[in-house]
Amino acid sequence: MLFVGVCGTEYDLEKNWDGLTKSIQALKQSFHGDIFVYGIFQIRKNSTFDLNRVNINTIFNDFDITSEFGVSCSRNKIINKALSRIASHKPINYILFHDISIRWNTSAANFLYYNRKLFPCVTFKYSTCSERKYYAAINNDYSTKYKKVNILLNTYVGSYLFSLDTISGIIFNEEFGPGDKTKYKSGEDVLFLSDYIKKNKISKIITSESVYLYHPQRPTDFSKHLLYARGQGKLYRILLTKKFNHYYLYRFFLFITNALLRCILFKKNAFLILKERIIGFLRG
Repeated sequence: MLFVGVCGTEYDLEKNWDGLTKSIQALKQSFHGDIFVYGIFQIRKNSTFDLNRVNINTIFNDFDITSEFGVSCSRNKIINKALSRIASHKPINYILFHDISIRWNTSAANFLYYNRKLFPCVTFKYSTCSERKYYAAINNDYSTKYKKVNILLNTYVGSYLFSLDTISGIIFNEEFGPGDKTKYKSGEDVLFLSDYIKKNKISKIITSESVYLYHPQRPTDFSKHLLYARGQGKLYRILLTKKFNHYYLYRFFLFITNALLRCILFKKNAFLILKERIIGFLRG
């Protein structure tokens, strides 16, 4: 059975309900209904949001509400929930982290199912097409290839299908990732993947150039880049001091030169992004 863990805020839930419903339906179809969908919704204590605004039980088998806003802490709750169902009459075999803004169409979900035993990874794209066009796209070419695992290129944890028995003991660092109380607003996925791959001695992933996940476009003012900059700097400090290899050093060089180039071209928020990246790396 596939365990799908969905986390997001009340705002995300209402904004993305229709697209999320289609995404879950695609996964259910590909996995022949053998799927358990669990939600962890971040709703403020004084909120007037009512879950009855959406038909919550149409796609969720179970859900919990928390007033703690943070992606990493919500994902850790998802892991604990999945592990707690190991002894159930229909035990969990696989776990998928599904952020509310991400979309799976039938082609991507089929690829995941067909390669479920091989640690598949589906690339996500900041797509310029509409959700309707993405869902309508049917690609029956599921040709695959093995690639050397690269957590700095395939960074998004929601792209991977994890075997539940290989994930026990690995958690998200709750200092990292979007959230009210987190110090660093990014880096949580890479740190988690680094621990997971090291523990399970994984060197390759199976992927395909024919399918992808839909992700909405980022703001054009680079405000997201600014939000994530300090966390990215801190991430490189951890990679270079505790997990050093020459590839990480090369990527850090590109990380800084990219920020410098933005300054030369006078891109929006460029100087602040460079400053935050350096602060994150030097001081955290």
